[in-house]
Amino acid sequence: MPPRPSKWIKRNDRPEPLLSPSVMQGRNGNTPTSQQNQPFAPITNQPISAFRATSNMNLSVAANAASGVLFQNEQFDLANEYNPDTSTFSPRTAGVYSLNASVEFQANANVDFNLEVVFLVNQDVVGGNNETQAGNLPAVVAITEILQLNAGDTVTVAMRSTAAGTIQATTRTRFAAARVPSLTS
Repeated sequence: MPPRPSKWIKRNDRPEPLLSPSVMQGRNGNTPTSQQNQPFAPITNQPISAFRATSNMNLSVAANAASGVLFQNEQFDLANEYNPDTSTFSPRTAGVYSLNASVEFQANANVDFNLEVVFLVNQDVVGGNNETQAGNLPAVVAITEILQLNAGDTVTVAMRSTAAGTIQATTRTRFAAARVPSLTS
């Protein structure tokens, strides 16, 4: 092992910025001159919308059967748009929404299986993710989408597994959404 240095090399006292000075000053080469060096102006007068819910009860699922996922434990709902009885999110305001969900699933047998999780918007499949799992370890499949939703749309989460098993009531079985400020809504 080489000997430890007895003196540290002194570097410039000011750390280098992570961004170039022109970017920090609002000039990135793509910004029109009229918009350069302007302070950030947040979009105002848009309703706040966000919720998060988790599952509080294990749910048995048959092999190859599509099943709605239940998220009965509402952790918060800023605009009263989530119904924990039906595990349905229904925005009151049209806009762009960030949706996140994950499902923890435990197969009943030590088999290889495929687990698919999707969002249903007005009962139509939108987005999704699937994963192949080997053995008897729990599988967690997460999905994230950014969608333009209309007021009154219904959003739920569904899953299907090629093996019979149980949706686990853990914090990893969760459903959340938040409205993203946008100029189109």
